[in-house]
Amino acid sequence: MLQETLAVLNAELAGGQTEPAADASYRRQVAVGLLYRFVLHIAPRDRRVANPIVRSGGSKIQRPISSGAQSFDTYPSNWPLTQALPKLEAFHQTAGEAIYVNDLPSRPDELHAAFVLANVVHRQITAIDPSPALAMPGVVAFYSAKDIPGKNNFASLVGGFNTAFPFRDVPEEILCSGKVLYHGQPVGIVVAESFECATEAATMVKMSYGESNDEPILPTVDDVLAHGTSGHRILTLDPDVVGRSYNRAGSTVNTVKVTGKCHFCSQAHFTLEPQTCLCIPSEDGTGMDVYSATQSSHMVQNAIAKSLNWRQCNVRVIVRPVGGSFGAKLSRGAWVASACALAAYLTRRPVRMVLPFETTMQAIGKRIGGQCEYEVDVRPMDGRIVRLSNTYYEDEGVSQYEAMTMLFREAFRNCYSDDSWRLRLRGALTDSPSTTWLRSPGTAESIATIETIMEHVAFVTGLDPLTVRLANMEPGSSMATLLPEFYEQVDFKERKAAVDRFNETNRWKKRGIAIVPMGHPIRYFGGMNAWVSIYHVDGSVAVTIGTAEIGQGVNTKVAQVVAHTLGIPLALVTVKPHTTVGSPNAFIEGGSISTDVVAYSARRACETLLERIRPVREDNRTAPWEAIVQMCYQRRIDLTASYNTKRTDLRGYTVWALCAVELEVDVLTGQVQLQRVDILEDTGESMNPLLDIGQIEGAFVMAVGFHLLEELRYDRSTGALSNYRTWNYKPPSARDIPVDMRVRLLQKSSNPAGVLRSKTTGEPAFNLGVTVQFALRYALASARRDAGLPIEWLEIATSCTPEKVLALTGTTIDQFVLH
Repeated sequence: MLQETLAVLNAELAGGQTEPAADASYRRQVAVGLLYRFVLHIAPRDRRVANPIVRSGGSKIQRPISSGAQSFDTYPSNWPLTQALPKLEAFHQTAGEAIYVNDLPSRPDELHAAFVLANVVHRQITAIDPSPALAMPGVVAFYSAKDIPGKNNFASLVGGFNTAFPFRDVPEEILCSGKVLYHGQPVGIVVAESFECATEAATMVKMSYGESNDEPILPTVDDVLAHGTSGHRILTLDPDVVGRSYNRAGSTVNTVKVTGKCHFCSQAHFTLEPQTCLCIPSEDGTGMDVYSATQSSHMVQNAIAKSLNWRQCNVRVIVRPVGGSFGAKLSRGAWVASACALAAYLTRRPVRMVLPFETTMQAIGKRIGGQCEYEVDVRPMDGRIVRLSNTYYEDEGVSQYEAMTMLFREAFRNCYSDDSWRLRLRGALTDSPSTTWLRSPGTAESIATIETIMEHVAFVTGLDPLTVRLANMEPGSSMATLLPEFYEQVDFKERKAAVDRFNETNRWKKRGIAIVPMGHPIRYFGGMNAWVSIYHVDGSVAVTIGTAEIGQGVNTKVAQVVAHTLGIPLALVTVKPHTTVGSPNAFIEGGSISTDVVAYSARRACETLLERIRPVREDNRTAPWEAIVQMCYQRRIDLTASYNTKRTDLRGYTVWALCAVELEVDVLTGQVQLQRVDILEDTGESMNPLLDIGQIEGAFVMAVGFHLLEELRYDRSTGALSNYRTWNYKPPSARDIPVDMRVRLLQKSSNPAGVLRSKTTGEPAFNLGVTVQFALRYALASARRDAGLPIEWLEIATSCTPEKVLALTGTTIDQFVLH
């Protein structure tokens, strides 16, 4: 009777579906599963009615209130340095009083700009008719590529030419001037009296296109590789990296071969503050103040100057606090600023440009996608890899301007000996916006790949993953000590046994557990300055730095460093907004190095000031700070100093971290709940443990979205992104964070290569998100065994949404039984 009822429901739900096929199939299976859950829930608690093993399906996963624990070292003798303090801006932010670009008051003559987007791919623009938009009340103008007086290219920084970071010499058009490269590419700008008017008018512009060239539309790297005949889209981005023992003769004798793939989908940035810019022309029209939400004021200034045929000094960029970026506003901020500046230049009026979420999703690039194909020869008795070959295909979108293969290469070894490895680095040109920086780009994919290989080797050889990892670690590596200790500290062996017992006695709920080690390389590419000014009346200190506050707490850490170095209370120090006047030619803000660089500059500037002040202090040893400063002023001692960090000032280092994840899967719905997460990260002598823990927790939860929740869906017939609204693109929310999250900063740790013995924290913890995938694989293996499926290695990609999890469980309606 139960099977007949479920079959009837399944058949009725199959008819009249209007959703995409995958969604319809998932919803139908969940609906049938929920009816089965209801039956289990109301069934008498009698073994003769329902087997206890299936009873777990009678309720959803219980979700208690989340809790957390944090532990760290602090050194009171160094306070305010190493003190756990909230961000200086925290109270203003939470009260809604922080001033971002869009909080700046509107000017009476201010206009608003909006992008006009193309809705085809691979076709030439033959004509643009803005007349329907221009006929709307409040619309002032329409501009296209032909209206740009200078270079139609916002990719103004090129590695080895005007920046140390290896941006490639590939143009990125501000506005499409000919062939449309992807669905959603900006082709023009509408300028109007209000945001609403500009946004509506942008949809009214009519465009004519030439004939299609019948080239296939391939929006992802998986599409390119699956198509097979698109070899012209594959680029060799860097030379192969070959270990010195890779070609050693006879090394693969008596080994087992392991082959597989890793798939990495893209991810949207989903910042709270949108892409935004306000441009105010000077009275004489020869210059401009640009309020940009950006991670690179230098790129914004350079891009605007080149596009308008101006000198850089005519463009002053001011960066107020940025409401989140994660890489979205690094190069893409220069794109929006260039478009906004063009409108302000041509109208000679202030212009504000705020990209709606929908426009950002369609027009702006996201995280790099990728695919890896690996082949490994392994000694079966101990899991030692004797030869490894991996080919990495990186999704570049339509341009390789920001290829991340260098970062993939740097991180691929993780904690292991790579003497016998070979790495091929390729790029794939796809029909989607150029991919860009998003938290730990390339590095997260790299570490996930090598850790997947370790898990796969353990599966094939039947060894414990811990054994395989230790067998392949670099001799003398810090991780060779940290990993076994962490294994014991989190009670992994006992918890794994408990997970196995749970899985044996529960058919419709499964648990998984996994551990992953990480060694995130930190490298310095360029410099940023700090300018420290002491005011003689009250001894207060103002600091400007070569980077912007984007939520990571850089202003707070710099203030702590300045107060500690000068020996004054933190309350006397203020960090001012970043500008291209106070900090010209600043390096890009990315790679988790900005705080280190400006903190070092601030310390060196303070040391210069202390040396100038020293004679006065020696003559007045008991005088308070304010009196010392006043005497310095009276002696005409310069109370301002700056320093610009050079690449040779700082040495690279490795951020070590470990993560253990225990999760539970609802086999009837595909829901995944993180029951407990333990993270240990080496932050050296943390400048501010509270901020560092916040960065670690935030990075990990963002990675949870990458692996379990966020998915970009394309219409392969048009190349259009289908889920470009908040209604159908879902980042993690409050119920997706771990139920129990424990973060510990490695104690009694000092980093001799770091600034004031510290280590950075912005990006590394994102790499630990792959632990979720491994724990999920463990849970799914149990579900698939119960479903009668063969024991085999399971390839799991990122964006493993509940829909995909449910499909991987192997669950079918005929399994919905009471016994």
